[in-house]
Amino acid sequence: MFSGEELAVVILAGGRSERFGSDKLLYKISEKPILRMVYENIMELGFRTALSVHTSSQGRRLKKITGLDDVEVIVDDAGLNIGGPAAGIITATKRLKPRYLLSLPGDMPFLKSSTLEKFIEKAISSEVSATSVMYDDGSVEVLIQLHHVEWLHKRSDPLLMLRGPSMRAGDLLRFAPDLALISAGELSEKRWEFKNIDVPEDIKASGPEISARKKTLIRISDIAWLGAKRERDGRYSAAATIYDREARHYLSKNVGTLASHALQDSWRCQLLSTGLRDFR
Repeated sequence: MFSGEELAVVILAGGRSERFGSDKLLYKISEKPILRMVYENIMELGFRTALSVHTSSQGRRLKKITGLDDVEVIVDDAGLNIGGPAAGIITATKRLKPRYLLSLPGDMPFLKSSTLEKFIEKAISSEVSATSVMYDDGSVEVLIQLHHVEWLHKRSDPLLMLRGPSMRAGDLLRFAPDLALISAGELSEKRWEFKNIDVPEDIKASGPEISARKKTLIRISDIAWLGAKRERDGRYSAAATIYDREARHYLSKNVGTLASHALQDSWRCQLLSTGLRDFR
């Protein structure tokens, strides 16, 4: 395994938990807050680990209530002009400066350290810029990302200029120079390990087992960059066509999540090409 200096972990803890009805990261399972469960699972691997939050007050509150007094907190860089998990991941690359960065959602308390270890090993051995987890139905766990941060140091600023406030966490996968999507079935047969806690009922629902089918998909392409550049230049019709081509590529590989993201960009550009300038 890699040392704590080479690989760092950022727990994405800046969300608002609107569907849960309260701050889900502080909800207790077996007398332990969800966020603390996630943190302790990671710490078994010995990597430098930080919490990504939207504001410093949010970070102080999470530390106090979870008892994680010594955890490192990274506040989203407001200068990025974006929000959400993408801001947390990019800010973490700039602040932590590791060789590899692993991002994890703060609401995934059942993900075992042994499963994380498998993912890290497979991701790094894939020798690609970015890696995530994909399920048999084509959905991608977009908040689980492992990046060789060299590409983000070189290209995150140009990407921010192209995407602006519309940037999603999934864009860090779509716009990476190359991408590996590792089948969840290669990591664990238990779907519940990867369960995001969105509503209280999710805590008890076990979910189906994952197929043990092994599949790693590699994508090497700059097509998303080409679409974004056309969009920036106001060539919306051309951008829509390119994004649509990107979506069809992902659909041919049964990667539904990234295909849907590309299609959303295509539809937006189609509307912009008709003069609906306020659609952004």
